[in-house]
Amino acid sequence: MFIIAIKVGAPVIAALFLMSVAFGVAARTVPQMNIFFVAMPVQILVGLLFIGFSLPYLLSFLKTVFTELEMTILYLLKAM
Repeated sequence: MFIIAIKVGAPVIAALFLMSVAFGVAARTVPQMNIFFVAMPVQILVGLLFIGFSLPYLLSFLKTVFTELEMTILYLLKAM
């Protein structure tokens, strides 16, 4: 379940990480600008945009996960 969650959230996590790095560089170069005041709404917007962009790929990924679910459950039952 953890691996599936990482695969689903990876695009958003990567985008927010890169954006945090960019804001960190901007905060060091322009110390007069209050970066925390600007960063929060931009992070929310970028996170929602990347979730929206990844929805078509999420559908095909979840189809494969649920297709393999029956075999996984049978394998777990046999292992018991």
